[in-house]
Amino acid sequence: MLKVLKILFFFLVLTLFVRFSTIVYAADVQIDYQVEYNLSQYQNNLNSQVNFQIKITNLRSDVYVNKFSISFPQSFTVSNLEVKDDNGKVDPQVTNQNLNTKVEMEFSHPNIGRDSVNNFHLTFNQANLFKINGNVWEVMLPVMESKENGSYKVIVNLPEGTDKKISIAKPRPDSISGRQIIWSNPSTKTIYAVFGDSQLYQANLTYNLKNPSLVPVVVEVAFPPDTSYQKIYFQSISEKPLSFYQDEDGNLLANYFLKPKETKTVNVSEVIEVFSHPRGEVVPVFRQLFNQQKKYLLNSEEYWTVKDPEKLNYGNTAADVYSYVVSHLQYAYQRVTKNSFRLGADRVLSNPNQAVCMEFTDLFIALAREKSIYSREIEGYGFSSDSRLRPLSLASDVLHAWPEYYDSKSELWKP
Repeated sequence: MLKVLKILFFFLVLTLFVRFSTIVYAADVQIDYQVEYNLSQYQNNLNSQVNFQIKITNLRSDVYVNKFSISFPQSFTVSNLEVKDDNGKVDPQVTNQNLNTKVEMEFSHPNIGRDSVNNFHLTFNQANLFKINGNVWEVMLPVMESKENGSYKVIVNLPEGTDKKISIAKPRPDSISGRQIIWSNPSTKTIYAVFGDSQLYQANLTYNLKNPSLVPVVVEVAFPPDTSYQKIYFQSISEKPLSFYQDEDGNLLANYFLKPKETKTVNVSEVIEVFSHPRGEVVPVFRQLFNQQKKYLLNSEEYWTVKDPEKLNYGNTAADVYSYVVSHLQYAYQRVTKNSFRLGADRVLSNPNQAVCMEFTDLFIALAREKSIYSREIEGYGFSSDSRLRPLSLASDVLHAWPEYYDSKSELWKP
């Protein structure tokens, strides 16, 4: 007789086939997983050799696992697959179906009885998990959604000789030791990580200036400034401005003279280096600038105010404000490509399903300032692989706004 127990993955789908015909529940077996990714670099490619260990413990005397299958999306190609159980080599059945590669394995002589253990050991190469993107390495790893009655550990071993350090990770690793990074029982559907301290971007900016009036005017434009998290290397400016200056917010502004009815195009070419952590050499400068800005960073503005904030239960910390905003607003993808009207903090509370990045930012700033948390708006470009977030005219980038708050403990602005 046959018992079937299914456990779902985000990218992986595991199906357990066990004896007897009665219903099998997760409590009938304990399954512990360990997935180890061993990286090697060849030119501009990162190769990942994977060791996948599956430990199945029988929790009942009348149940044991006979067969086990794993399905991988074909976009993450599996090659050079070898499977072993506790008694030696196992010949897996590999089939391609519904854009997945299914690997089915059968124990040669499974151990039977309560607390008995059976193991599968898989080794294979897997493509497209780790990618080199400019100066950084990026990784997106699948995580099993259901981990009841068991554990799940992910280990990443970086190549020997590499100087890459993990700079961004969601969720945070449980341990980092040399070249090895470990996540134990991650609660997210995927693990995303970036290795490397900074990334370089080539930027070509075009400013179309126009004076529709009958008198000369001076037009002010904003260039990307140096910040704690980015450094600008100007390569060329097609037309020299009348003047450059930095305002009290740290913006880099340029003035151009336009004659009556004149139009002018200014092309700016620059390299932007973006850092994952604040640049230590400029931190004192921005701390001093913050002390000059404090006098207005708690003010309520047109879009940064809410009525009756005391009726909103959202805690007192920046993390509390963030949690409240992301749980109460829904991103309106249909508004991205439209010339949308800015709702502001108060209005978006009444229209929570009409928010885009600007409304998320406005509400965060309004609520943070109500709690005496210094906060401000940043405007720039975001990069996304989600086509819903991109205008048709753009390949991968989109105008974006996000908030920053000032962390009084570290004395740093944090996005």
